[in-house]
Amino acid sequence: MILLNSMAQTITYWDAAAFHYVNSEIASPVLDWLMPIIRNPLIWLPLYVFFGALLICNFKQKGFFIIGFAVLAFIISDQLSAHLIKPWVGRLRPCNSLADFRMLVPCGSGFSFPSTHATNHFMISVFLITVLGKHLPKLPSYLIVWAGLVSFAQVYVALLKHSINPQKNIKT
Repeated sequence: MILLNSMAQTITYWDAAAFHYVNSEIASPVLDWLMPIIRNPLIWLPLYVFFGALLICNFKQKGFFIIGFAVLAFIISDQLSAHLIKPWVGRLRPCNSLADFRMLVPCGSGFSFPSTHATNHFMISVFLITVLGKHLPKLPSYLIVWAGLVSFAQVYVALLKHSINPQKNIKT
């Protein structure tokens, strides 16, 4: 038990240090402007609609099936993240649990791990890479970078810390 508590303290320390580094140490006016935009659905939703239109234009009926299954993948990842994993992990958002950080967007309610934004973007990216990767060889790189940027933006704007609460599921 002592080893688990020591490991939990070490994880908590490195988690806080990594969060502080991303949220404060690398802060810049450009990132302060860009990161809230990247995580904003009003920005990425039109990109996905445009991508869907390209799928329909290039793949005709198969494009509709790809979009349908991508939406299904999105719904599954969204529901698993928000309604199963988040309540089980129970990780509060930094804006609800920390004192020394920069808040760039309004604080959300509920839990922060995993980021549903990040989960959904990675699910759609992995699905599209699996389905279209052979047809569009440059696509995987773009999709992974995009999902990674959304994930990074979530931490940068202080909406989440991307590690679990190591104490929550340890019995003492």
